[in-house]
Amino acid sequence: MGMDTDRVLFVVYDFPPEGSRGTKRSLKFIRHLPPHGWSAVVLTVRSSPNLSFHDDSLFAELPPGLPIYRARTLESLFHGSSKGDGVRGDGAGEAKPGPLSSALRRAVVRLYRRLGRFTKLPDSRILWLPFAVISGLRAIRQNRCRVIYTSGPSHTNHVVGAILSHVTRLPLVIDFRDAWVGNPARRMPKAWIAKGNAFLERFCVRSAKVVVCTTDGIRADFEKRYPDLPGKYVTIFNGFDQSDFLADTSVGSRPRRPVLTIVHAGTLGRERSPREFLLALGQLLRENPELAGQVEVIFVGQNSPCTDGRTIEDYVQEYSCSSVVKLTGFVSRKASLEYIVRADVLLLIIGRVPKEGAFVYGISGKVYDYAAARRPVLTVSERGSTAQIVESLNLGPVVDPDDTETIKSTLVSLWEAHRSGSIPYNPNLELLKSFEFSRLTARLAACFDQTHKGEARESSESRG
Repeated sequence: MGMDTDRVLFVVYDFPPEGSRGTKRSLKFIRHLPPHGWSAVVLTVRSSPNLSFHDDSLFAELPPGLPIYRARTLESLFHGSSKGDGVRGDGAGEAKPGPLSSALRRAVVRLYRRLGRFTKLPDSRILWLPFAVISGLRAIRQNRCRVIYTSGPSHTNHVVGAILSHVTRLPLVIDFRDAWVGNPARRMPKAWIAKGNAFLERFCVRSAKVVVCTTDGIRADFEKRYPDLPGKYVTIFNGFDQSDFLADTSVGSRPRRPVLTIVHAGTLGRERSPREFLLALGQLLRENPELAGQVEVIFVGQNSPCTDGRTIEDYVQEYSCSSVVKLTGFVSRKASLEYIVRADVLLLIIGRVPKEGAFVYGISGKVYDYAAARRPVLTVSERGSTAQIVESLNLGPVVDPDDTETIKSTLVSLWEAHRSGSIPYNPNLELLKSFEFSRLTARLAACFDQTHKGEARESSESRG
């Protein structure tokens, strides 16, 4: 890391080797920051049961010599912990048995469930907070950090950053990949849990010098709920890294195969359900049995139960789609990108939320990788932020999940176009360029410059 750059502390629970969807944005920012005069110091968790998508290939994207502080969490006391503490650049070490007796371990498990999974204040990562604050103070002192940056969810990151900001008096920039209290997909079953989250969100927002949002809808929600804090909010969308797509990804750059390959990459579950798409696909196969050998649908990634308690495997079986559907399970990000660029059509399924929250619901990060891969996209979504940006980029048809007949007719049209040799595709390439991570990082660096210079000016004035 160059000595001519200022340092910013990144507070990010999800970080390599964790390969969850929350990792990509921070990783890309860290990679592209140095040309803009900033370099990162990372505060993340050591080993944790909340980290379930192990992807060692992500380490190749980290800048050489990146300081990484991996703080303990109470979760690791009964799930095993990693050896060593402090600065690490090679990920979590080999898991070791926890030091607790069986009785004490059971007591800690009960405490964890009570304080984390039950209360959700703000989420189950809360047991990382005290250790993160201690390690964060050490990281700031040892690296002379000028700014603190947090990315969430996990919203515990924001609480850690706000505490560190108050203790060190360093400016805080918080980045909401998804909304917190305003998130229409987040359920808070008890009033006191909702009030507790509202209090913590207010504490973090008021502590921050800049609040970054990944959509205009999230930003508008904050502006509406905090009218006394004008000028604090900025939209920096998610995006893509062109270096992930070094090969020629134009539609005509690969030989056409007789089978139409449709790929969905990423996690499905909860409100993001493939049920409506698979229902339409099953009906289409019954009406046109010859399609069974001419269409394949690949779901790439780990999936979890949907809000009705059923899984993608349940839907595939119920709607008799097994002859054309393949489930890969979790794969590395590199492997996922390979599936994307080899697809004929990319499938985007967006979660269903109350209509009044449709534009506060975050835009799927897959949109940008899909667009960068230069493949037609079939989007199954209600009206909302994601549908809007898909249409702005002209990536392909957007179909309402309840419109089974249109989903079926769209699939037939795509199959016929593929069979004839060309699926129509004319994306808005000029708009797409604005979502390249090198450009987005320049905007984030400008936020750091703004907060650091403003803080230095206020400090100088107070001394005068």
